[in-house]
Amino acid sequence: MSLNRLLNSSLKFRLWNRSYRAVGATAICLTSAFGANKAVAGSDEPPPTGEGVDAAKMETITVTGVREDNTGASAINSPQAISTITQQTMQQQATTRLEDALRNVPGITLNSGEGGAHGDAINLRGFPLTDGFFLDGVRDPGSYARDSFDVESIEVLKGPSAILFGQGSAGGVINQTSKMPRLAPILGATAELGSNQEFRGTADIDQPFGDSAALRLAVMGEKSSVTDRDNVRNARWGAAPSLSFGIGEPTSLSLSYFHQQEHDVPDYGIPFLFDAPAPVPRNSYYGLRSDDVTETDVNILTVRASHAFNDAVTLTDSFRYGNYWSNYRVTAPHFGDDNTDGDGEPPLPAPGDPLSEIEVLRDRPSSEGTETSLVDRVDVTDKFDTGGFAHAFVGGVEIGRQTSDLVRFDNQIDQIAPALLLAPNPNEAFPGTQTAIAARPSTTADTQAAYIIDTIQLTEQLSAIGGMRFDRFAASFDEPISGAHFNRTDTAWSPRAGLLFKPMETQTYYISYSRSFDPSASYLTLAPDNASPAPERAKTYEIGAKYNWLGGQLFTTAALFRTELTNARISDPDDPTLQEQAGQNQRVQGAEFGINGYLTEHWEIAAGYTLLDPKITSSTITGEVGRLLPNTARGTANLWVTYESDDAWRIGAGMNYVGHRFADTLNAVNIPGYIVWNAMLGYKITDDIDLQFNIKNITDRYYYDASYYADPAENHVIPGPGRTFTVTTSFRF
Repeated sequence: MSLNRLLNSSLKFRLWNRSYRAVGATAICLTSAFGANKAVAGSDEPPPTGEGVDAAKMETITVTGVREDNTGASAINSPQAISTITQQTMQQQATTRLEDALRNVPGITLNSGEGGAHGDAINLRGFPLTDGFFLDGVRDPGSYARDSFDVESIEVLKGPSAILFGQGSAGGVINQTSKMPRLAPILGATAELGSNQEFRGTADIDQPFGDSAALRLAVMGEKSSVTDRDNVRNARWGAAPSLSFGIGEPTSLSLSYFHQQEHDVPDYGIPFLFDAPAPVPRNSYYGLRSDDVTETDVNILTVRASHAFNDAVTLTDSFRYGNYWSNYRVTAPHFGDDNTDGDGEPPLPAPGDPLSEIEVLRDRPSSEGTETSLVDRVDVTDKFDTGGFAHAFVGGVEIGRQTSDLVRFDNQIDQIAPALLLAPNPNEAFPGTQTAIAARPSTTADTQAAYIIDTIQLTEQLSAIGGMRFDRFAASFDEPISGAHFNRTDTAWSPRAGLLFKPMETQTYYISYSRSFDPSASYLTLAPDNASPAPERAKTYEIGAKYNWLGGQLFTTAALFRTELTNARISDPDDPTLQEQAGQNQRVQGAEFGINGYLTEHWEIAAGYTLLDPKITSSTITGEVGRLLPNTARGTANLWVTYESDDAWRIGAGMNYVGHRFADTLNAVNIPGYIVWNAMLGYKITDDIDLQFNIKNITDRYYYDASYYADPAENHVIPGPGRTFTVTTSFRF
């Protein structure tokens, strides 16, 4: 069982052995971009006492290296909707990927890449989150599939969050908190086997030395496939050592290194046909298994130093260097064109054509290259009284540089033999080698930023949050083959304002306003013309309520929100690694509800529902105005319930629901909605050995997950895995 981070640093308190997880869940912290080491999270509420609490089962926990958000606030005191996925939930669901863990957050749908785009790609509240990934509060821009082996928790901050994190998505940001050294020894391992030919092992080792230092190491190795997607293969390994000095002391230093490699046979799914996913078996595979590959090599070094001058003032410096190499070569389904340009490609299939006679062309949207990220951030926090009001002040400066150097290869659509829609052959050999280079785009982007945030306690029950951030983002793009060269510099002010009303410690009502921006080169690409797009700009209005129940065991949230986005961008259909202005303004408004914690001593629940109204409000393309945003479901929901008995047994079950979506901006291409049911049964063999059995997609539902749609010829949607069984054995030594 995992512990979350406490709100207040260097505390000692008693936790009820069975319900401490729910207590922590009631007040999960936002992760700041300047936070120190990971630690235990708790609640504003005291530990439970009274009937049913066995004092003999209580233990004293020492908490060190704690972080709060940039405003110094916990989740219940933040004017923003936040979802947190704990390590415990991921373990119960046998989740090993970030994208899979995010199924616990309503309002999220998955995207599929094209043109060299790969790795994690999601929509949050209707908006793509390409550049909204963070690791321990610092931007993690690499294109790779993030594994959970070194993850303590995942936090989803919804709505524009530029004041905390700089440029980014209108939908919000996703932050992973890493496993960091602690002063309690750990020696654990897991072994997982799955019906999808999965063999996975992990280890987590923590060794304290001295009074305030510790070393921790997390490692992982895996080989697996995807149930009913017989030709897809995953192979990865990772290691994450970290070293901390001064844990729980005024001065601390931590060094961490993250390494992950993968060598996969990727999945580009099946094509859309006649405005819906092609009616083919789930195992239909249109790639070339012998030659398709996704390779990544991720290396991230982080150094963080912090000094508390006194109880009020703390200075923190965070430095990071990230290097992300990838090699992406994949064969994707394609339907050619309308044969009007004389290139010899067949016309698009027409309704009434026999499925057995339809041919699918195959192209190779492939690339290889390296992205880097260098950032240093200095932050100061201060608590003081002035004018009769208490203030919690945070300020900081940040400088950074990101680079991208890619090689894009020729598409080769005319060199690969077409496949029959109903009988593709994944074992065909790739004709020749992929050596012809189409482009060598290179981008450098420099960032300078400064921000201030002040939380003012106006009365005992009312507080105000206000702040401003300034960013300067300067990018330079070169493509030597075409001779293209672009420069663009964008500046932006990102304000945030909010009011919080707390009639009692267990209740918070809030209203907030925030803005964000996303420059055209934030994806490290620029437009193919001389005037690259202006930044996307978003503003959000949100009103919500947060409650603690049952003595802090249960946490509920509700929010109404409206986000308006201007200058929306899309990928250039002729070169998807480049961005062009879509001529769109977009608006998403909706409501969301959540409940997390313990209903009783034995019953735990995590559930949420989001209802969206995602519209295109203006466009240069006839017919788009008033349409729903692509790949955005009006309704999404999640549920996960567990029962842990007094003896060694535990059982869990839940579902993920995603409503109907449209794949295109004209709302002509349909993706059916779905519900997937999952279950878990666990048994503690001894205090040190645990056995867990999971069933994913119990009903073997044939559903469609991530999608990509450029036009009727170039598109695909990826089927979700079929029924999958896993067995996990956990060891503690």
